Amino acid sequence: MSDDLTQQPAASIPAGFDRNGLPVGLHIVGPQYGDALVLRAARAFETAQPFATPHLASLQDKVPG
Repeated sequence: MSDDLTQQPAASIPAGFDRNGLPVGLHIVGPQYGDALVLRAARAFETAQPFATPHLASLQDKVPG
């Protein structure tokens, strides 16, 4: 949850998928000792924009290999 180098709390949360079906994330960074603020912001985003999982078969052609 916290960045040890800058001592700023941070949260990385899933934010959905781009038009190609690849996952997109949201990184929220707060001020020093702002852990509660970051958690509230992350919760508000997740409540307003629930993470939806696409069907796995639609991602198979996007995986290199």
